[in-house]
Amino acid sequence: RHALAQMPVHIGPDAGLESDEPQNDAQKNLFDVLRSLFPGQAIRLQADFFSDMGGHSLLAAQLVSLVRSVPRYAALTVQDVYQKRTVQAIGDCMQRADSQQSAAPAQAPFSPAPSNTWRRRLVCGIAQFAAVPFLITLSIMQWLAPFFTYHNLTGEMYDSTWYAIGMSFIVFIAVYLLSFVLAILGRQLLTAGLKPGRYPLWGFTFFRWWLSDRLANVAPLYLIAGTRIYAAYLRCMGARIGREVMLSSMTVRVPSMLTIEEGASVGAEVHIENARVQNGQLVLGNTHIGKNAYVGSYCVLEGNTGIAQDGRLNGLSS
Repeated sequence: RHALAQMPVHIGPDAGLESDEPQNDAQKNLFDVLRSLFPGQAIRLQADFFSDMGGHSLLAAQLVSLVRSVPRYAALTVQDVYQKRTVQAIGDCMQRADSQQSAAPAQAPFSPAPSNTWRRRLVCGIAQFAAVPFLITLSIMQWLAPFFTYHNLTGEMYDSTWYAIGMSFIVFIAVYLLSFVLAILGRQLLTAGLKPGRYPLWGFTFFRWWLSDRLANVAPLYLIAGTRIYAAYLRCMGARIGREVMLSSMTVRVPSMLTIEEGASVGAEVHIENARVQNGQLVLGNTHIGKNAYVGSYCVLEGNTGIAQDGRLNGLSS
């Protein structure tokens, strides 16, 4: 034990080497971050972040987080670290991102679109307020309808309890099926003719999309997640779904702008955010998942994006 205590401690494989000198501001910032992640270890430009420096996925995420704390390097991603790997290549990627950001025109400060007048906002707000009681009624009827059915069929002394239970069960199933029908009809009618593009916030198109999205939430999709019924349901909502597609559970903002080709696999809690509000406008775009592609759980895909044939998007990615 005394001999072990006196043994010299070596920090990192390059403890006896000197670090390279950074050649630009990007490399200087990168070196500072790497020194905090690998204290006492030499930082070499040609060193591989993973195989030479001992980095791993958690350190890669920390590296990107620390680098992006400087706004000019906010474009760096974990994917860049995995693709570039060496310190010099990662630094060059940061340098290019900085140059592109400097060359890009300055973004004008946000101001509401001229069409978003107070009258438009007031009318849309009143319409949304009027729709809320209807949406609440649809949600609670899934439970109140069976309760009232049982209550009405057991009011007399000679009423059959088993008959009341059976009828309550039938009403429960009917209400659930009705919620799917209303969600499908709402999507088909309210989003008919809707195309990718930009629309004024609080306008008629925005209200149509908002109401159809709220109606879609009424249907208990967790009951059909991971079944072939789910693909059929999305087809009824307007999505283009190929054969032999495996779908776990998804949130789709505009089903009519979603295409999933045959053989694709989509994991749990995937969000297809092909509708978003940006700069006072509702932005709608197509989302395409290619043949035999894979989308991991908890991924996010926005509009005007796609995954190529045989492509792969691992979980917790966007």
